[in-house]
Amino acid sequence: MAYQCSNVLDVSSTPNDDNVLIIDCEDLSASILPGQYVYLSVDESIPQKNVAYVLSSEPKQKKLSIYVFAEVYNKLKLQSGSKLWVSPPAGDAFPAPAFSSNLLIIADEIGLPSVLFLSQFIAASKSRKNVFVLIYAEEQFPFRPQPSRFLVSGIPPGVIAACPLLEDRKIASRLISNTSIPGCYHGSLAEFFSEWLSEGFVNEDATLYASGGFNFMKEVKSIGDKIGVIAHLIELP
Repeated sequence: MAYQCSNVLDVSSTPNDDNVLIIDCEDLSASILPGQYVYLSVDESIPQKNVAYVLSSEPKQKKLSIYVFAEVYNKLKLQSGSKLWVSPPAGDAFPAPAFSSNLLIIADEIGLPSVLFLSQFIAASKSRKNVFVLIYAEEQFPFRPQPSRFLVSGIPPGVIAACPLLEDRKIASRLISNTSIPGCYHGSLAEFFSEWLSEGFVNEDATLYASGGFNFMKEVKSIGDKIGVIAHLIELP
């Protein structure tokens, strides 16, 4: 399918110097699903493969919110008012959550937009059970962490930092980083699980959704195999 011509309606920067773009994209806003991504091009005649990750969709307003890493943003020289061409949805989509079991969601910086997109659907559900999101960043997060209002059993002491958007959507979250950030778990994902699982919180009644880069997803798969949960894993470019 051909790339669709779109306009950049708005641009905002994140604390780690990436960018969130709002674009008008009628066909995509109605068809794209959490877990999928798009390619961007500034040349109609040469479809380029610059990856952008979908944060949210507003079909009624025919808008799409996409996360663009600084390298791609600077390469394409995008700004509010820019014209660009957007590919059809690429990659696999998450299956719709059944909400018949507890939902554990894990993402790194690459997978975070997909998880926030998924949370848009979770927040709209009236039948959801317990949902808990873990977000890992090697260094800085693309948002300003804030203390969580939601208690989660077995979390290591002092780990209280959460994602503001998920807090607004009444979804519990915690943050993990190899950099020492107040309120965040300092260490790897595997180290966090070695402490959390010792409390017996995660069991076979949980379903795991996760998205991220290749190496991160290898680690998530290993953890999913260890705890023996149903897993829906999406590796992103």
